[in-house]
Amino acid sequence: MSPSDDGKLSVDWEKMTLPEETIARVGASYKLGKEKYKPYENREIYALAVSFLCSLTDVDGVVYDPVRYSPPIKGRVNNPAHSFIKFSDIFTTHNDPETILKIRDHAVPQKIPVDMEKVHVLVEELRRS
Repeated sequence: MSPSDDGKLSVDWEKMTLPEETIARVGASYKLGKEKYKPYENREIYALAVSFLCSLTDVDGVVYDPVRYSPPIKGRVNNPAHSFIKFSDIFTTHNDPETILKIRDHAVPQKIPVDMEKVHVLVEELRRS
């Protein structure tokens, strides 16, 4: 997390998307401030239980927050699954790295399989649209 994240960590709600779609949206999005696509080939997906996240004292909640660009903007992708983890105002990764380590430890055994061939096709489709 960086200061520009404003105490939020973006995630996707699994009931609203497929793992391949999540990674494809990354590959069809521009890097911040550039007209160059983000790399996506090395991305992985991990499951995080909302009940676990809400049990952490530094987490204020998990918020469903879909993203829609109307009209469409090249390099910006609609995300009907977008959500975010809202951290408490006093939390930063610098003053409490333990919370991030707890989230990592919770996620590591819950890696989601991804069909990267399908991702490549989806990225191309999204970049053309």
